[in-house]
Amino acid sequence: MKPSEIVPTKSDNLNGYSAESQLWDIYHNKDCVIAYRKCFLGDVILIKGIREMFGFLIFNKPASRWGIRELNRKDLRDIVKLFEEPGEDKLVILNDEEYKIFGRKVLFKGLMDKNGR
Repeated sequence: MKPSEIVPTKSDNLNGYSAESQLWDIYHNKDCVIAYRKCFLGDVILIKGIREMFGFLIFNKPASRWGIRELNRKDLRDIVKLFEEPGEDKLVILNDEEYKIFGRKVLFKGLMDKNGR
C-alpha cells in the first residue's frame, strides 16, 4: 500500500521541516507501508525505506491558521507507543514479516539504551 492511499496529500499541504517533506515526497507514491493506524491524533504510518524503517505522524487538525496539517517523522519507539495507544482505532498490518522485524529492532534499541551503548 502507498502512503498516498492513507493520506492523500502532498507535502505542499503538510507543514514539516524540509528534510521531512522531502522524505515524504520520495515515499508518497511508493508501495512501502508496513503498518498504519488512523487514531484520534492523526495518521501514524510505518514505512520501509531503502536503508531503514521509519514512521510519520500526520496530525488530523491543522496546526496553523492557513489550514496546513503538521507532518512529523518519529523514532521507531514513538511509533510503537502510538500504535499501542488505547482507543477504538485498530492497527492495520500490511506486511507481517516486516512488522516482526520492526518489533525486533525496537526491542534491540531498547536493550542498547539500557546498557548505555
